[in-house]
Amino acid sequence: MIIKENFIKIFPFKAEEDIISRIYEKFLISEKTNNISPLRIFLTPQYWHSLEKYCVNNNVPYIAEGFFQEAERRIFIFNYEKGEKIPAVVLRITNKSKFKTLNHRDYLGALLSLGIERDVIGDIIVDNDKAYVAVVEDISDYLLYNLETVGKNPCKVELLDDLTVLPKVNKKSMDIIVTSRRLDNFLSSMCNISRSEAIRLIDQGKVLVDYMETREKSEFIKSNSTITVRGYGKFYIEDTIKNTKSDRQVVKIQKYI
Repeated sequence: MIIKENFIKIFPFKAEEDIISRIYEKFLISEKTNNISPLRIFLTPQYWHSLEKYCVNNNVPYIAEGFFQEAERRIFIFNYEKGEKIPAVVLRITNKSKFKTLNHRDYLGALLSLGIERDVIGDIIVDNDKAYVAVVEDISDYLLYNLETVGKNPCKVELLDDLTVLPKVNKKSMDIIVTSRRLDNFLSSMCNISRSEAIRLIDQGKVLVDYMETREKSEFIKSNSTITVRGYGKFYIEDTIKNTKSDRQVVKIQKYI
């Protein structure tokens, strides 16, 4: 049995003690009972991505489920077997007002205003007058009966049974120019900011490469990498299209919108 001090080493970043304790508790249950052991919170990418690596390397059955295509926040279940119930659902919230368009911040704010903790809410995908929200099953009834307005707009909340109607992730294709494949160069071009500002974001821990926090401004960015910049969004790096006459690289990327 892995002790907690060694378990913490699974996470190559400064992890929150409360989250680690909750994960470790479920991990111990899965080891002792050999039964399914779900976390009833949504983990951010660096947590579930680290757990995925551990489970794959140690032949531990698992699932990291967020319902949406390329979901960021996911429920993690140890000893998962196909067909087992996942303790989370998707709610569809319809904006009944024709006069105001609502955004991600509006929906999240409405949920949090009801006293809901952020970690029991997964991704929120806004699609025209509707928002699709992953939530822990335990709070679904409370939201169904108590969420009546979003940003002062009347709304309708319903449990989504057919997950095939979930909206797909939207991406915008862009071509950027970088002087090299250093992380700070990519940030400067993708986010349209100065290189010094890019370095500041990296130093503050606001940049993730493939869902892992990095403080290395010179980190080499490979094709097929995902870069998340808090406050600016998420980007998928494709391939270098060509080199300019000044030997700069034109790189095709996708921005999540």
